[in-house]
Amino acid sequence: MGLPGETVKIENGRVYIDGKLYRKDYIIRSSTALNKLIMVPDRRYFVIGDNRANPDRSIITREAIVGKVIWHFSSK
Repeated sequence: MGLPGETVKIENGRVYIDGKLYRKDYIIRSSTALNKLIMVPDRRYFVIGDNRANPDRSIITREAIVGKVIWHFSSK
């Protein structure tokens, strides 16, 4: 979600990248404990897992990225 040098903010279940709402339908249902601002360091990436009720948030290196999404299935 976050590229090197960007800021990611999770506030009231919504994700903002550099101050802009990422997507209105990308809501994380969780406690307010996730309300925080994260600066993504150089040569690092911020990721959130698909389980948004209990998100796996982390900052990873480029080497940890092993693929890319080529098709996304949605129940909508």
